Amino acid sequence: MLRFAYKFKPDAIHQALTGLLGLENVHVNNPENLYTTLELYEQGLDFADAAHLVANMRLDTFLTFDKTFIRRAKGLTDCLVRKP
Repeated sequence: MLRFAYKFKPDAIHQALTGLLGLENVHVNNPENLYTTLELYEQGLDFADAAHLVANMRLDTFLTFDKTFIRRAKGLTDCLVRKP
């Protein structure tokens, strides 16, 4: 939403979310997963793809038809992202 509707650059989104999470009155359910999602986002994954991958990293394989996701996720985690 931030990228497409408001034309924010990925770096600006990453910086804003990281800053927000650094506030003492902001609490999230699973901060480790969110920080890992932000790290993968910073490394080139789409935010939603990064969140899905982090939520499923315990799996050996993550199946998707998204060729860009497959290409960008290569080597980022032990979970293999591939086509079905």
